[in-house]
Amino acid sequence: MLSSMNKNVQCTAWTGIASTLLSNGRTSASLFKLKIGNDSKTSNHSKGSNETKKLKEMDVIIWDECSMISKTALQTADFKFSLLDNMRIINGDANWIKFLLDVGDGVANYYEDRVTLLEGLPVLEDLVDDVFGGSNKGKDTFVPRITCYEDKNLPFHLKRTQFPVKLAFAISINKAQGQSFGRVGLYLPEDVFAHGQTYVALSRARSKNELLIKYTSERLLNVVYKEIL
Repeated sequence: MLSSMNKNVQCTAWTGIASTLLSNGRTSASLFKLKIGNDSKTSNHSKGSNETKKLKEMDVIIWDECSMISKTALQTADFKFSLLDNMRIINGDANWIKFLLDVGDGVANYYEDRVTLLEGLPVLEDLVDDVFGGSNKGKDTFVPRITCYEDKNLPFHLKRTQFPVKLAFAISINKAQGQSFGRVGLYLPEDVFAHGQTYVALSRARSKNELLIKYTSERLLNVVYKEIL
């Protein structure tokens, strides 16, 4: 079917016997030039070779029983495709492309704590937001930048200014299932709708002191279907 749609299709299997049963089949080691001696951690595909060009032109690769193949072989094949199709060929700003190339080649020699600001670029000096919880809940708060000093294990006295905030991520209750976090902020603009969701959300924190809840209804709803218990 794919061939009738003018798609370039290649079938591959891990063993030679299995590959002979496939239409135009090849072994995975032959297709991806995997080095079997080092557990397929590397590939012998050379840049610009005919084999590499053919691999780049593939629309679909059907890998027979790929779930049974070693993780290193799959990672090597995935990495090889990442190198064949990346942002190096995308048209765009010349400086941005050069930066990407430098990063990929490991020659981007920039200081991690140095940022070059363009002329006229807006700079955020202070943060103003609503207090999430506590006795001042709902009130506006002014968060200025603070001065931090660090001289531990340094031959000099380091001084920097930054906002006293930490990075946080927002995920759904289902995504958080099975995980434990040091700090949990639970935001429920609407009641939960599925069995056990409230329990799952609350149990992500290790203790009640690490949990902060914000909900808009009069009480926090816990949906429980007794038929399931």
